[in-house]
Amino acid sequence: MATIDLFRPQSEDVVRGSLRLAKAQARERVEDEFDLAIDYLEGRQLEDVRAELNNRHPNAQNANKGEIIHPVIVPLTERYVNEAANAYNRPVKRELTNEDGVVNEEATKVLSAELKACGYDEIQHRREKIEILLGTCGQWYQAKRGQLKPRIVLPQRIHPVMPEDSRFADPADQEDYLGYVVDLINDTDDAGSSNPKQFALLSRSEHSYFEGRGWSEFLGRLERYPNPFTWPQSPDSDDGKSDEQDLPLQMLTIWHRSMPCDELVTDTDADIVYLNRELNIQWSVLLHTV
Repeated sequence: MATIDLFRPQSEDVVRGSLRLAKAQARERVEDEFDLAIDYLEGRQLEDVRAELNNRHPNAQNANKGEIIHPVIVPLTERYVNEAANAYNRPVKRELTNEDGVVNEEATKVLSAELKACGYDEIQHRREKIEILLGTCGQWYQAKRGQLKPRIVLPQRIHPVMPEDSRFADPADQEDYLGYVVDLINDTDDAGSSNPKQFALLSRSEHSYFEGRGWSEFLGRLERYPNPFTWPQSPDSDDGKSDEQDLPLQMLTIWHRSMPCDELVTDTDADIVYLNRELNIQWSVLLHTV
């Protein structure tokens, strides 16, 4: 059985080959649905409804005779997501103890201060909201200047990468992936621009930053940074026996609302956004008519 050592840096040829073989399952549909869902989650319903009214009723919206249909929104999506997520919004009590269960006050104080500094609880709460709506969410722990910086990665921005020899890989087993490519999107980026975009290939051994016109189109610029964070682990072996050793961690965690089946995104509640949008449009037109 052909295997690949995921705990050591791969050659550039392997990275290129793996990017070519990476699976893209209904990415266009996923991106459109999820982008709209996140817009609604972040409170941009009014902006979307106004644009949709302009598309459907351009004559009314562009007229100067008092015919403009004013957008009206029913924020079902925000209420659903916020109330569902707030059910888990409980203050977390963290304590570090020794083997006898005695709390180490000083270590606990340091841990609490570090987590507060990086906004860990706020990020986890936002992840819960996205996970409730989309079914899947990613959390990427960036390593900057020796410190962890947790960051949310939306599922439509995560692209699983299979090993070059993927005959024995199970697409439902996250351990069988070579890594994950994530889009590095800034607020100033133009989504429709033809200029190269920034991506990162996250594997256990390293983070590889590269440019491309698409996440699977490698243009040659590659910056590689080894992963400095390790944890005692017992890797899988053919005979089922392996010694525990300090090995690099996979710095991207994928959270599923349900068990993953055959793909990264299994089922979502993003359809509620389209129902909410249609209700907003029809409600706006009805009140305008009345």
